[in-house]
Amino acid sequence: MYIQKIKSKYKDKEYASVVLAENYRENGKVKRRIITTLTDWPESRIEEFQKFLKGGRVVKIEDLPLKQGKSLGAIYVMNEIARQIGMIEALGDGREGKMALFQIYARLITQGSRLYAATQWAKNEAVEEILGLKNFDEDDLYENLDWLADNQLKIEKGLYKKLREETKMVYLYDVTSSYLEGTKNELAALRWMLCN
Repeated sequence: MYIQKIKSKYKDKEYASVVLAENYRENGKVKRRIITTLTDWPESRIEEFQKFLKGGRVVKIEDLPLKQGKSLGAIYVMNEIARQIGMIEALGDGREGKMALFQIYARLITQGSRLYAATQWAKNEAVEEILGLKNFDEDDLYENLDWLADNQLKIEKGLYKKLREETKMVYLYDVTSSYLEGTKNELAALRWMLCN
């Protein structure tokens, strides 16, 4: 059996029809028999039926087993931004640098605890695929904080160098929310003079 589209002309008008047909032999000759007309069927149903006739299976999307894959978008975008601003270069491509990037991404994307980030969030994100990190827990993240503290000056210099090369700008901190106490504090007096 097969589906055939037939065009015909009658009194200067063209007609199109779709039929389900089959070939058979009679007295050594191949003949065609039309089983039914499918002209009124929607095109999508005709296509599905044609797949079925060719040995395929037609299934509804609701019947397909679906599984949620790892989330890729947010962590990929964060990684590209980190690459562009020089953060990946400043942190290095070792495990500690990648762990630091993971902590930054987790803080910006999910804002949960380190325990949650390591045990739950990382399972649903493409951490291994993007950062190449696997088999770590919250203790590794806490140890990574020590590494960050020990390497803070080096990392800041690396970031500053990259930003300075690209923008030729000077970066300043806003310290107007500093809080100082005491009656004879020279730094507090200087701050008061600068802010008033």
